[in-house]
Amino acid sequence: MQTREKNLAIGLIIVVAMVGFWKIIKPWYMGPIDNAQAQLAVAEKNLDGKKAEQLKLLTATRHLADWKAQSLPPDPKPRGRQRPDALNGQRLYQEWLTDLANHCGMNNAKVVAGITRPIQDVYVAVQVRINTEATYSQLCQFLALFEETDLLHRIETCQVESSNHVGNPLLNVMLVAEGIAMLDAPQRDELFPTTELVSPIKPTDTKLTVKSSDGFPEKGRFTVQLGGEYIAVDSIKGNTWQITRAKNQTKAIAHESGMVIDLGLHNALTASDSAKRSHPRLEMVAEQNPFTIPPPDRIYKPYLDVPREEFVYLGNRLELDARAEDINPALGPPKFQFVGEVPQGLKIEPMRDRPNRALITWQPSEESLIDTYTVSIQANREDLEQPLTQSVRIVVQKRNSPPQFNPVESQMVYSGQTLT
Repeated sequence: MQTREKNLAIGLIIVVAMVGFWKIIKPWYMGPIDNAQAQLAVAEKNLDGKKAEQLKLLTATRHLADWKAQSLPPDPKPRGRQRPDALNGQRLYQEWLTDLANHCGMNNAKVVAGITRPIQDVYVAVQVRINTEATYSQLCQFLALFEETDLLHRIETCQVESSNHVGNPLLNVMLVAEGIAMLDAPQRDELFPTTELVSPIKPTDTKLTVKSSDGFPEKGRFTVQLGGEYIAVDSIKGNTWQITRAKNQTKAIAHESGMVIDLGLHNALTASDSAKRSHPRLEMVAEQNPFTIPPPDRIYKPYLDVPREEFVYLGNRLELDARAEDINPALGPPKFQFVGEVPQGLKIEPMRDRPNRALITWQPSEESLIDTYTVSIQANREDLEQPLTQSVRIVVQKRNSPPQFNPVESQMVYSGQTLT
């Protein structure tokens, strides 16, 4: 065996020996490190689990605080085995639903208290039943304001019937609204915070002063009810509020001092929170009434209505209408113009207040020729298969002068004679 081969064999033996030796000493040398890494991984996993549980607990705590703030007021806690209830909260909820129905135009609504159900000594579910007649838009407005109100409630049942499917029929509506009264929520005599107006305001005022701002949001835009008007509060500085008038389809009116300002009928959420809770589907549904049958497509038969003949005296002004009748108004007004030659000074101009009409004017001067002029008028629009054309005969006349007589002296004539 040559020296080179011996060296390679010795090297191979050394490598094999080192690998075997490493396998023997690795558990003794690396074991503590591997165990420490495994324990670290378990600890990190447990820490992540604890953080997730803590986050869930914080979220649940925040939700519980929000639910208590949105809760109906419960009755005082019962003693012993007495059943918990929320009759005061149900009464306030019934009054609020009555005001909401009246605000939406459901003036004949019957709002009746329903059942109350305690759930595991945690909360009481109270129900209020509403039977009314309403248009589709009134119902959508009611549901939108109901959803936007910062209360812990829902629509448990909604039944809508209609026997008429033409126009804007009244719908027979039966609603069951269900509110939640958390037993740990604070008791109160009002469903929403209230305050009083310190000084009277006029319809044009954009500021008001209240007796107290306690219970109202300290920042963020919110809406309050003042009499029959809904007002958006833009900012608060002490007891002075910067406001925007006539919200929720109401009108700005004058208010006397001492009137009650209520946070009800709308939420106290910030704009971002309100956007998260909005229901675009409700807005989409409100655009089309599913309880009415849409009218059939209208078949238009357009024509141009112009007087057949008009008379005008020299020096007088001629005015006549050209009307494009039975055309689709949604496609805009037609364009009016003369076709062919027309007398000098004859004009045609569209009417701004009546877009489907044009005014034809002319004032022939004393030097104009006494004649009959045939004028062609045309109305055109892109959707028309062909322009609408009509002719009018304009007859120019000279006004007759009053007759003149030479004075005749008195004459004497005898009976039987001829007067010459």
